[in-house]
Amino acid sequence: MAQFQSDNADSVQFVFRHLPLKSIHDKASLASQAAEAAALQGKFWEMHDVLMDSTNWSVWTALAATDFPNWLKENAGKVDGLDVDQFMKDLTSQKIVDAVELSYNSATQIGLSGTPSIYIFMDGDLYFTPDDGIAPDDGIAPYYQTLDAIFQNYVLEQEKAYSQCPAMTIDVNKTYTATVKTTKGEFVMELYPKSAPLTVNSFIFLAKDGWFENVPFHRVIADFVAQTGDPTGTGIGGPGYHIKDEIDPNLLYDKEGVVGMANSGANTNGSQFFITLAAQPNLDGRYTIFARVVSGMDVVRSITQRDPSAQTELPEPDRILSVTITEK
Repeated sequence: MAQFQSDNADSVQFVFRHLPLKSIHDKASLASQAAEAAALQGKFWEMHDVLMDSTNWSVWTALAATDFPNWLKENAGKVDGLDVDQFMKDLTSQKIVDAVELSYNSATQIGLSGTPSIYIFMDGDLYFTPDDGIAPDDGIAPYYQTLDAIFQNYVLEQEKAYSQCPAMTIDVNKTYTATVKTTKGEFVMELYPKSAPLTVNSFIFLAKDGWFENVPFHRVIADFVAQTGDPTGTGIGGPGYHIKDEIDPNLLYDKEGVVGMANSGANTNGSQFFITLAAQPNLDGRYTIFARVVSGMDVVRSITQRDPSAQTELPEPDRILSVTITEK
């Protein structure tokens, strides 16, 4: 991860937060204090590496708590440039004790429960958590590859994104349909301009500007939904603007073919949308419905299944080739 940060130093920042597992390891807090005490001399990562070395780890975790300070003193002497006497004074100072306790308390308040835990923020928005499967089972290289893919796709998204929500150009009293040509064939959606005018206006704007061309169906889960609209294929991509939720209580996810907006929370709709593959009443009232599939549902059903949360290699996705809007 340090290499990834170094390669993208102008754009990427890592924030380290201690989470001493006090209920499991009786020496966890003192280990965190050791890293912080070394940090006062600019040796945080050097001490971190001493503690996390697999051989050292098996030794000091087996020690009695009363023997741990002596072990720390001995191994601190192996860190080049570290003043051991000053390190030992700082180790149990109130300043260091309070710093580690504050880090622990704030970590638990935001729901951290284990280590390591990677949370990825982009422009202040939370995009990935450990539950999104970004942490591999083993090895540093997969971390680098995963993070690099996320970052490069985010850069791609930013390059394609718009600076503001499009001006309103549709007539809500007209009828709009969208013919979606995909690698599996075509399907047609009837749009709902009266129920979701902002959403339909945005969708039509993006379609006419070619936003959806070659965009993958990145998430397709049997009996649930087929999701698309993200040019990066990561599930984090968007057009650079958000539009508010438009919930019409008369529209429900009560059958297959209902088209709704995917989002990352209230009023964060962008370009990603999904098509239900079965009734999904649990989605009612939470996601804007702006269209329905009126023909070609067999094509939608045939879209290649992909579950990004599965710990398996994903198949090549099917893609949208074009979206043509018809206005009457």
